Amino acid sequence: MKRKCGHWDGTLGAGCSAAEREALLKFKADLEDPRSWLSSWVGQGDCCTWSSVVCDNHTGHVTQLHLGLPRPSYWHNSVLSGKLNPSLLELKYLGYLDLSYNDFHGIPIPSFLGLMASLNTLYLDGAGFGGLIPHQLGNLSKLQQLGIEAAADYVLYADSLSWLSGLSSLEFLDLSKVDLSNASDWLDLIITMPSLSELYLSHCQILHIPPLANVNLSSSLSALSLYHNQFGQTFVPSWVFHLKNLTYLNLADNTFAGTIPAQLQNLISLRTLDLSFNYFNHSVPNWLYGLHHLEKLDLYSNKLDGRVSTEIGNLSSLIYLDMSVNYGLEFERGIPDSFKSLCQLRSLSLQHVKLNQNVSELLEILGVCASGTLQELSLPSCQLHGQLTDRIGMFKNLNLLKLQNNSISGPLPISSGEMKSLYHVDLSRNKINGRFPTSFGALAGLIYVDVDISQNAIHGVVLPEIHFANLTKLAYFFASGNHMVFKAKPDWVPSRHIQILNLESWYVGPGFPHWLKGLQYLSSLDLSNSGISEQFLTGSGACRLDSII
Repeated sequence: MKRKCGHWDGTLGAGCSAAEREALLKFKADLEDPRSWLSSWVGQGDCCTWSSVVCDNHTGHVTQLHLGLPRPSYWHNSVLSGKLNPSLLELKYLGYLDLSYNDFHGIPIPSFLGLMASLNTLYLDGAGFGGLIPHQLGNLSKLQQLGIEAAADYVLYADSLSWLSGLSSLEFLDLSKVDLSNASDWLDLIITMPSLSELYLSHCQILHIPPLANVNLSSSLSALSLYHNQFGQTFVPSWVFHLKNLTYLNLADNTFAGTIPAQLQNLISLRTLDLSFNYFNHSVPNWLYGLHHLEKLDLYSNKLDGRVSTEIGNLSSLIYLDMSVNYGLEFERGIPDSFKSLCQLRSLSLQHVKLNQNVSELLEILGVCASGTLQELSLPSCQLHGQLTDRIGMFKNLNLLKLQNNSISGPLPISSGEMKSLYHVDLSRNKINGRFPTSFGALAGLIYVDVDISQNAIHGVVLPEIHFANLTKLAYFFASGNHMVFKAKPDWVPSRHIQILNLESWYVGPGFPHWLKGLQYLSSLDLSNSGISEQFLTGSGACRLDSII
């Protein structure tokens, strides 16, 4: 639902004025730009050709500045910092300003931004501002989009949201991670904003939701997130049920308990319903399966119990379904045939939900309609049994497969090598036997590979030049508790990306494996009980590798 941000690479315009060019150069002068994003901002040229600048085609006035970045984890020290120069006030026609996910090191949001009367879009999400949100932002009467999500390392807060009353045109508001614990007026103001469509108040330390009665709620609200506020109450406030146009509702990670409120069935337009990390109990209500527009249903980590109705197949628009970690929940006869109607399904997670089903039957049902769409299948601790067959190879777009802690037996199917999109595989703590398939080495071209086949009964000889032939991105490999022989040629070069390697109980010896020397990112190694008799020197002398984990 939330808008995306990033650098603007294309430019438009008929030539900017000298005054606006000088304003931009002054603005740049107060910024630190380690990656030279603004290297084109120089000289006496046309600023409409500069990167991240958009001008009006006819007048040449600067109308947009796209200086936002993707999430900071991808960019580290590549962000803009420094301070914001008031020269921005010279950009009289600026309607769009995006500074998201830079790092301004906790400086306050400049109050002069409230004087930029032409702004209709202001994104400051994750930009490293701190302190009190200036009330002057309430002067931006043309503002339609406002994002002020706080960055993790800095504290942004508001003692009152009364300034919002001046933003009658606001359609999008994101105050996630802003401390609103003292802003007791938040609800009275927000629900009466006539144009508000999307509201995100995640991690806002809101401790109480005021009750409302006979209030004319904004009928325009389509998205509401109150995620992770830990409200001091166990019931969902009744006014939520009157937001009839909601398509997105996130009430996750709060203290709501009891039965899932039946009034939610009145929100017939819902596409996303997230009730995860709460304390809802009793059974999953049958009316829930009447919300035919649902694309995402997340009930992860509640106290739900009882049997899941086969009517769940009525949710034919489902893309994402998570009922995991509801220990009393079960499907009476496993995944029902009604799942054959879930043709849009991309992610299915039922960890710790009792299925008591043959895994081959389960895959056959899911494969009828979702073999081409399913990307994530997570079924740990679901009481699955039987053998994995070549039917698993149908799911060619699967990138995550978690079937650990079940009773799956038989050999690993050869067709597993056809699942070239896989990057995370966990088949640990099953009863899988037979030899390690050479087809495993065909899983290539992935960002990174995480494999766990530990605590099974796989045996035989592994020739890494064959079995790991194309796994150049292998990062994590857990295979302890099996009984295999690892025979590597002296010149074998493993994936340099390996960070964790666990070959406990494999026969690797008797010599110390010299191929380990090339693993520059290795952080954890377990070669215990691996038949190595050769000694190696550490800083304190000689010790046996068999005693090292």
